[in-house]
Amino acid sequence: MRAAWQFPTPGSPETSLWHHVDETFERIAREIGSLRPMLRGRGVALSLPFEQTPLRMIDVPRSDPAEMRSMIREELAAEFPDEELCFDYWETTPRSADETASLAVTMLPARQAQRLARRIAAQRLDCHVIDSGLCALARATRESATGCGDEGKTTLAVDLGWTSTRLLLTQGGEPRFCRVLPDSGCRHWVQRLVERFQLSESEACSVLEKLGIRSGEKSKRVGPASEIRSCLEPVLLQLTHEMQRTIQFVRRQLADQTPTSVCLFGGGAQIGGIEAQLAERLQLPTACWGPSSAASSGPAPAASGLATARALSALAWEETRCA
Repeated sequence: MRAAWQFPTPGSPETSLWHHVDETFERIAREIGSLRPMLRGRGVALSLPFEQTPLRMIDVPRSDPAEMRSMIREELAAEFPDEELCFDYWETTPRSADETASLAVTMLPARQAQRLARRIAAQRLDCHVIDSGLCALARATRESATGCGDEGKTTLAVDLGWTSTRLLLTQGGEPRFCRVLPDSGCRHWVQRLVERFQLSESEACSVLEKLGIRSGEKSKRVGPASEIRSCLEPVLLQLTHEMQRTIQFVRRQLADQTPTSVCLFGGGAQIGGIEAQLAERLQLPTACWGPSSAASSGPAPAASGLATARALSALAWEETRCA
């Protein structure tokens, strides 16, 4: 991996994703000149936020991949007759002996895919892949130093973003089940610190990373760790409650896919003490994602934000996408 850029996810429905996309491409245009000596070739892989690639659950007769893809296309054409769609899919229960395959389908309007490709081409780069954030996150578990994506191992990948949290059940590095928690992103943690201790947003982010929900430490600017933890407890409680609900649902409905570990992604993985707190409350081994090349020294929380970029770079030598 040589370079990575991230599109900020819109903070509200009124904010267009394309506004942020255009801003990001303007930044790429300013920076690409100095980065070109680091780059070999012109290939680019792009992943879009979960919110921009909606999911549909479709049941089709089990068949070979080409035939199932054709049946999916017919189903989507019937539902969206006026929109040409790009899509990818995976089986939610691949070991099932049923004649019917239950599929999760992620999609993107072709006009949006073409618009992205044109913006990339304007930088004299070639767009090879537009990947779903779900697929990229699942693939990243295979690249983890913790081994959470090992063959046959089921992991709950937790992407702690700014505006929301995504829970993705992965098995052997492939996606199985997804749930989005819209009101539990890092912004809510930061807002509590801002309101309680009269901090700026940047100060709150710093406190969250350095102290967070750890025990036994003190901040000169804020006070004892116990006060910080007390302030953040409602947000942590909501997150763990929703994670527990998700795990209980999987145990009831998808028993053979019950997670045996938790892997943390995104900026929220840098919250101080979050690994230990989630491990204690969920009673599951919990670790921040880190690239497999970092196994000797252990993954650093800051690396968790590069998981998607690492997963996209893996597409250079992989033939498969989600399935």
